[in-house]
Amino acid sequence: IVMNGINISAVSGGHVGPETAAIMSCALAALMVFLPMRVYSYFSLVASIALALAGLAVVAAALTMEEWANPYNHLGEPALVQLQNIPRSIGIIVFCFAGHPCFPIVYECMKEPQYWMTSVYLTFCLAFMYYGGLGVFGYLVFGQDLQASVTQNVELLPQAWLFRQIAFLCFAVKIQFTAPMPLNAIMVALWRPEGPRE
Repeated sequence: IVMNGINISAVSGGHVGPETAAIMSCALAALMVFLPMRVYSYFSLVASIALALAGLAVVAAALTMEEWANPYNHLGEPALVQLQNIPRSIGIIVFCFAGHPCFPIVYECMKEPQYWMTSVYLTFCLAFMYYGGLGVFGYLVFGQDLQASVTQNVELLPQAWLFRQIAFLCFAVKIQFTAPMPLNAIMVALWRPEGPRE
């Protein structure tokens, strides 16, 4: 939600502060928890499309740069393989798959639960390729200056204003449309729903 506040603030051109945007994003996510899961699945589809568009916008923004960092050219193999950094990266890897609490709800709402394992394997593979690919790409482009969020680097590219805005907007949509899932899992754990399921 904090990252969403930053993205929304950037899209608004600073007219909405990141703190205000984060509060609004949190409130909207809390309201979206009450959407039926069948309806919410369409929001999830939009979030996935937004994530793909955001990645393309980041790549397009990087292509506007005259020169990339290309750390491999300067540092050789240590630029790409540093085994001591593996433990530090585990937190990021786990966070990108932070939807674990949502699995039971999603499984319960599936029309065809026999495809559960296939969908989980496919989704995790796609997420690994997306996040891993974007992370490696960001490192090749920005090198040691790569920020925790690549949008912070893209923000510094004045020649890529359109791509920057697209990336901010698409990441904001993705975060906004996926944030209610973990909140829904918490609500269901605390207050078990009564009555027939949709």
